[in-house]
Amino acid sequence: MTDMQPGVEMDELIDEVVFGRTDKGFNGKYRYRYRYDGKNGKWIPEPYSTTWIGMQYVVEEMRRRGWNLVLLMKSETFGAGFSKGDIKTSEDSDSAPHAVCIAAIKALREHANSSGEDGRA
Repeated sequence: MTDMQPGVEMDELIDEVVFGRTDKGFNGKYRYRYRYDGKNGKWIPEPYSTTWIGMQYVVEEMRRRGWNLVLLMKSETFGAGFSKGDIKTSEDSDSAPHAVCIAAIKALREHANSSGEDGRA
């Protein structure tokens, strides 16, 4: 497993790497995936790495981009993997959303490294 923990920091990384957003959601088009956290007084991204609903957005975007997903429920963990062409990544975690998010980040970064892109959408 990786040391990337689920939560707001990972969700911001997903927003950047998977969805290509670096403007914290304020360009009008994507603001709906951010919500205002009155407790902390700031806008935070969709909880991609901690909820199944948030994970759904990641899965749908990866599918739109031509990636295949395998999701396994093991006895004590979940395994997620993305593949496209010669690129195959996988990750295990205590939760499916976390495993999917890490696998998506790894897949897109590996694709970027192999194609010379910057790792964003």
